[in-house]
Amino acid sequence: MLNVNELEVKPGDPVLPAWKKLVSWIRRSKVIAGPGIRLSFTKKGVIATVNREETPWRHPFKVSVGTHAIVRPGTVEGVMAAMKDDLTGKVRRLDERDADGKRSSDGPPKLKIDFNKHDDQGRFWLYVNVKSEDGEMNTDDPEAVTVTQERRERTFGQPIAMVYLNESRDGIINTFQITHHNLKVLLQEQEVGLPRQIFYPE
Repeated sequence: MLNVNELEVKPGDPVLPAWKKLVSWIRRSKVIAGPGIRLSFTKKGVIATVNREETPWRHPFKVSVGTHAIVRPGTVEGVMAAMKDDLTGKVRRLDERDADGKRSSDGPPKLKIDFNKHDDQGRFWLYVNVKSEDGEMNTDDPEAVTVTQERRERTFGQPIAMVYLNESRDGIINTFQITHHNLKVLLQEQEVGLPRQIFYPE
């Protein structure tokens, strides 16, 4: 065991004796591999490689897709998004809470993926949708902000993820996250059709 106090050198003292003690201790010490540590032994010594686990980024609207989609809680204009839950058949908030703020025991809502709902290249999108009336979002409506699966890109709503299916169109190959923030939305009424929705990070 190395006594670190023995390595302390005062101004004017020779450094070499402390340095020799440190080198001697290193030579006597044995490097032990453990979780995330790989050792490579060479003629000139040991190379230790340490792989630290990455900290996951738990951002709003983070998507996980398999046979169902699970989306982390996210808001538009401070309104919690909701999604149709395959288990209960109801539209439920992404934060697993009811209108009174009580936490549900059902876990997060799970959107059933329709594997027939994709474009010619085997892609589909998960979108955040905003309901509006007269250019305003009704923040009291529990379904004012919803997440849905869409067959193709479209001009309204905000894509949160693009998903690629395999060649047989019965499984997921890859998911590309698009949205990483809570959102704000600017609603612009059009002369014809739905209002234009311009989303930007909160």
